[in-house]
Amino acid sequence: MHSFCAPDRLAFTIIAFMISPCVSRILGPVFALCMGLVSCESHDAPKRNSATLTDGNWHFEFAAIRAYRMNWDDPHSFDRIINYEGVLNKTRSPEEGVALSQKQIEQLGAAVTGDHPQHPTTECFYPHHAFLFYDKNGIIVGHLDVCFKCSKFKGEPEGFSDYGDLNALESLFGDIDIPIHNENWKD
Repeated sequence: MHSFCAPDRLAFTIIAFMISPCVSRILGPVFALCMGLVSCESHDAPKRNSATLTDGNWHFEFAAIRAYRMNWDDPHSFDRIINYEGVLNKTRSPEEGVALSQKQIEQLGAAVTGDHPQHPTTECFYPHHAFLFYDKNGIIVGHLDVCFKCSKFKGEPEGFSDYGDLNALESLFGDIDIPIHNENWKD
């Protein structure tokens, strides 16, 4: 089976979602399932090696991290904290984020870098939490989107762990008073 990776997958995704917002909303779950069937996890696709990282050792430089929740009114939103054009998610809350302390940055690093035990994940990705990484001039230099429903996270620049400590992430968001679940979600 041919697997869609990087440019092929991106092109397929863009075409699928350009058809119509209504169609993409209706077919979103079907699309996610199909992408799972033709994912980059084929045996011939190279896997990123997270073994080169140690817990808490970041793979890029930054000066500050801010935490957010987003997509709170839509349990099945694919929207990330920052899109391909560099525009921030308009649903983010709080708008300026919650600044992490040095201790919280260390906790985040331990949760998303280095080796962690594998755990079940799903092919969907509906992020409702995120972190933005800023340089000393306030410029965004990285981001990490978190989906507790799907049990995974994705971010840029590439180099975060393949699996992380989601319990630690949940505790971190709890410590900064950002809720994990919207009580109005039915699923």
